[in-house]
Amino acid sequence: MVRILDSHVHLYGAEHLHILSWMEPSHPLNGEHSIREYARATSTPQAQVTPVGSQNTPNLRTLEQEDGDDVLGCIFVEVDQINNPPHDESGWEYPIKEYNFVASMTLQHNVDHTLHGKLVLGIIPWAPVAFGASAIENYERLLHSLHPGRNGRPDKVVGFRYLLRSRQPRQMLKPELIESLRWMGKRGYVFECTIDCAGRGIWQFDEVVEMIRRAQHDVKNPEEKVGIVISMRSPLALSEIAGCCTSVRR
Repeated sequence: MVRILDSHVHLYGAEHLHILSWMEPSHPLNGEHSIREYARATSTPQAQVTPVGSQNTPNLRTLEQEDGDDVLGCIFVEVDQINNPPHDESGWEYPIKEYNFVASMTLQHNVDHTLHGKLVLGIIPWAPVAFGASAIENYERLLHSLHPGRNGRPDKVVGFRYLLRSRQPRQMLKPELIESLRWMGKRGYVFECTIDCAGRGIWQFDEVVEMIRRAQHDVKNPEEKVGIVISMRSPLALSEIAGCCTSVRR
């Protein structure tokens, strides 16, 4: 049996649709997509999965599933709530409510989600990463006040997310953003970001590579080097990715 950790899952209730920055009435994802729906989807008796690189239907392989036991759980990733202004506490209301919604189900504070909340093994909420260590530290404190975890960290939080795909050139290299990433490394968090190379240009990949270099420069303790997860909206040529990754290793 294949054991699966679903590392990028978005969850939201129907009551949250109006505070999602991208939601429209005609959107195909308009509706309830919470932990109950996730649990139902992952407990399907027969789930077909397409192997990487396969384009032929006959090559589909079948995973045997027994009441979802092969799904260990998931990492919740923020769903791009409205945050305006993003640099000030007055604009953090909806991202904080989102964290409270997910953390409550994992701690079984929400009666409706008691049966399935254990599936959420980690949370990656939005954070004001582009505005310096003091801003993100203040944000962490607010989350911690809702659901205290170990070592002064908010419960279940394993990292933070901030979308970079709509940024202008050089904004990923702002000192405030680099400062936030270095702070996250010291605190043991990962950083997840999204870039759009096909829509915005290959410069976004080049810039995020340079961002990683600067965030990890002169960090002596390997355990304090922030881990960065890059989500690319569109595929790059393998040769382009290999070239950039080789330059990072050097």
